[in-house]
Formats: sequence, structure tokens, C-alpha cells
Amino acid sequence: MYNILRLVQAFDPSFAATSLSQPLVEELSVIIPIGAHDLIPGLVRELPQYLAVAASCPGFNRADVAEFTAGVLKWWKVNHPHFPTWAKAARIVFDMLPSSAPSERVFSLVEGMFGRDQLSALGDMLQGSVMLRYNKRSVG
Repeated sequence: MYNILRLVQAFDPSFAATSLSQPLVEELSVIIPIGAHDLIPGLVRELPQYLAVAASCPGFNRADVAEFTAGVLKWWKVNHPHFPTWAKAARIVFDMLPSSAPSERVFSLVEGMFGRDQLSALGDMLQGSVMLRYNKRSVG
């Protein structure tokens, strides 16, 4: 997990301007969606342009999470057309959840609905039941 957190700093333009290198970009392949979409060659190709634009990036206040987040997202909103592969990878990284709470919630729902007696229930039935329960819909 620490390695992923270290790597996603590449999408902070103020970090990129001073510390981003091609080997670090190539390491981004360990983030499964980035590796699966084969984005590394495009990231490496667009790296010089990303670094050039990031060099003029104002510093972000890291002490205030909301201000830092708003600053980075605003920077990407303005600058994403200059390097489309980096923008696509940034959307992947920014969409990652920093906790496992949503998946744990689903496991708790399934356990509460089915218990140990119904472990052999069909996957479709489990999925349908969880969707109905989670979305608070009734049948009929």
C-alpha cells in the first residue's frame, strides 16, 4: 500500500516538477488499471511536456486537505488537454478509494442476508439480493 501512495504523488504537479523521473513513471504499472490499459508508453512519451507545464505550477497548501485537493483538481481541469494519457491515468488514480469500507460493507450485507447455511447460493441470486437490499428496492 505504501508503494501505491508513493507512486500516486506523480499526479501532484508540484511534486512532479521537482521529483518525477522516468523510472518512477514506469513503476506506475503496478497500479492495476494503469498497467491493464497499457498507459505507460504514453505516460513516458508525454513526460517532458507534463514536467514542463508542471514546472509553472503554483505550490499547493498540503496542510489543508480540502485546499490541496481543490488546487490539484483545478490544475488538472485546466491542463488536461496538454497530455491526454496523463489525464486518463489521473482520472484512474483520483477514482481510487483510499479505504476498503465500501467492499467491507457489501461483505457484511451478504453475511447478514445469507449466513453460513446458504454458502452454496448461486452467485446471481447473491448479486441480485444484495443489489435489491443495498439500493433499498422492493420486489413486486
